[in-house]
Amino acid sequence: MVRRLLADEPVTHETIMADMVERVGIGGHFLGEKETKRRVRTGEHFAPKISTRAAFDQWKAEGRDEVATARQLTAATLEARADWRPALDDDQLSRLAAICGVAIG
Repeated sequence: MVRRLLADEPVTHETIMADMVERVGIGGHFLGEKETKRRVRTGEHFAPKISTRAAFDQWKAEGRDEVATARQLTAATLEARADWRPALDDDQLSRLAAICGVAIG
């Protein structure tokens, strides 16, 4: 996201979608437009999972804590992978552990 913010972005009639803005008008509904959908699908819009784009007052009122949110997301991801096994079989794991000089338990 930072790279995108720091990158040079050409400002042209097409990139600011002037025709659509004029057609939809002030207070119009851009979400139903094909170009909006296309840009969202191609990554033009980034929706963060941990941080928020809410106003500071709203963020504060929600009592949002990004660290707690990150921990919850991490725990959910690990829980979903609880039964996951390495791609190596037990013999391969034992030989790899011996090479690395570690004990597996």
